[in-house]
Amino acid sequence: KNGTTYRVFDWNRQPARELHTEQTLQVTNFDGLRGQAFIDSIRRQEPKNLIRRPSSFETIFTAGDFMLQRLCLANTKSDFETMTYDVFAAITVVSGALMISSAMGAPAVRVNQGYSALIPGVMSMYRIRALQPGSLALITRPV
Repeated sequence: KNGTTYRVFDWNRQPARELHTEQTLQVTNFDGLRGQAFIDSIRRQEPKNLIRRPSSFETIFTAGDFMLQRLCLANTKSDFETMTYDVFAAITVVSGALMISSAMGAPAVRVNQGYSALIPGVMSMYRIRALQPGSLALITRPV
């Protein structure tokens, strides 16, 4: 809770960095929530009015080299078509389910709530269609 991060594993990075095993053991709460109870305690719940509003697309913020955008598709007849502008896009479905298809003829992909899809920049144009009313996605891409 004090904003300190301790490194307990460094993914075999080279050159190796210092690990903080002892400090981690001192501050770890071994009596805390575990499994699904822990996941439920930290999962963010979207406000109902955000999920039910009409279809919209907006940039939430830009930070450094990346931007975060919100796409809300009100009903299953809603879709959104955009270009990649030769950069990738990461799409995370916050609520509902989406179908993502390419103008290049690749098979469409279903992305359910809680899952993400990476759209490669070479895809050029893609379409997102709501499979459930009120589907909400966050899109991260380079500026």
